[in-house]
Amino acid sequence: MQVLPFVDQGSLAETIFSGSPLTVDANAVAASKSIASFLCPTDAGNGNGVLSGRANVGGFTAAGGTVISGIYGVTNYKMVAGNNWAWGSFPYTCATCTKSTSNNGLDAGNGINCRNGGNNRSMMTAHRDITDGTTNTLAIGEALPGRCQHNWWWWFNGTTGTCAIPLNYYYLNTAILVSDWGNDYSFASQHVGGGNFTMADGGVKFVSENIDLQLYRDLASINGSESTGTLTE
Repeated sequence: MQVLPFVDQGSLAETIFSGSPLTVDANAVAASKSIASFLCPTDAGNGNGVLSGRANVGGFTAAGGTVISGIYGVTNYKMVAGNNWAWGSFPYTCATCTKSTSNNGLDAGNGINCRNGGNNRSMMTAHRDITDGTTNTLAIGEALPGRCQHNWWWWFNGTTGTCAIPLNYYYLNTAILVSDWGNDYSFASQHVGGGNFTMADGGVKFVSENIDLQLYRDLASINGSESTGTLTE
């Protein structure tokens, strides 16, 4: 939410105030808004920025008593939580990642930002802590909100993803259900052959869906001391 003033959404940000997003009227209205800059034009399944069926949330009552039944603003861009993961078909633990040697990639991710659910907020990283180098550390990647339920821009649990799961895995495997968060809490796009990522230094790179999985994982950690070379487009 802190990014809103920097994407021409200052007026929306001013309507948000402290409190539960499921009970506070103004926050409920804000959470249901579509934000154009959070959407990728190549994704035909993002519902023009609003979708129902989001994970871990139900309906809420907005101003004037109007019930909004679980319609939330979604995003095609998620922060990289890291490469450690304990669920689904691709569990992974990074023994050299000093930010976290746990496999809990949800609340103790070894990347730029994880959901940190115990504190009900995302856990951010200072640039000084990215000892693997900002040029070679993935920070933000693409996601397909129509194919993964853990996706809505308001809430910490819908704005991060893991690189333990291969890029485009849930997009290429149509048998993966939107509710299968162990296999779709990750990154995917409808661009041919891969997806775009923002690096920690602000640069944007197109990453191939055929990238070596270990290299992809190594690029997601901030201090794993892996040898990745320079990621080229």
